[in-house]
Amino acid sequence: MADGYPVGWRVGSLLPPRMGLLPPPQDSAAPSEDRLKHNEPEGFAPVATGVESMPIGLTYAEFVVGVIGLIWFGEPMPATYDQTGTSVTFGANAKDKDGPGHEGFLTVTAYGVERIWERFAPVYGFGASVDGALYASFGLGKHIQVLGGTLTPFTGPALYQRDLADGFDAKELIQFRTGVDFSWPVGESSAITLGWYHMSNMKLTDSSAGIDVTHAGFVLHF
Repeated sequence: MADGYPVGWRVGSLLPPRMGLLPPPQDSAAPSEDRLKHNEPEGFAPVATGVESMPIGLTYAEFVVGVIGLIWFGEPMPATYDQTGTSVTFGANAKDKDGPGHEGFLTVTAYGVERIWERFAPVYGFGASVDGALYASFGLGKHIQVLGGTLTPFTGPALYQRDLADGFDAKELIQFRTGVDFSWPVGESSAITLGWYHMSNMKLTDSSAGIDVTHAGFVLHF
């Protein structure tokens, strides 16, 4: 007896049907067409890794660590540069076609100067999708001069609701928003900007926002 079947059956199964020593179990089911198509044996199931990857190949954990490293170690812009401003951008959630914001996401971001512990800049964010998702966030960031433009990495908590029309959901209220914005000046008080941010609750509950928003727009300096 091996694996719950007589040894004779295992040997006989290798022979033509008329020469088999014992018949196969009566409750055996034929492989499904889908498994035959993918050449998978019955009972096979892919092993889920539980690690999500971004389109650029990094895991979300690696991306967040990288952003925090830029905020902590990046060289801030000289104080002579105007670092304050408000951006208005429009983009979409590209992560999940069935998730919120796939059709469109309006994002308003306000940037401050490095006044928090003389090292970090406050970054305030507000977002609304055309299908009802809303969030408001506060985070820490830093303005870094790169290639004649300004790179602003940021991270921080956010208050989020996927769809208030369906009622308030306390489990999804606390999320974390992490991203990078890059802007190029087009005048003395304006710039164009391109950015990307991820928002989730690190899977602390099953109500993670799980959105990746790519967006572009304008920055106005006041």
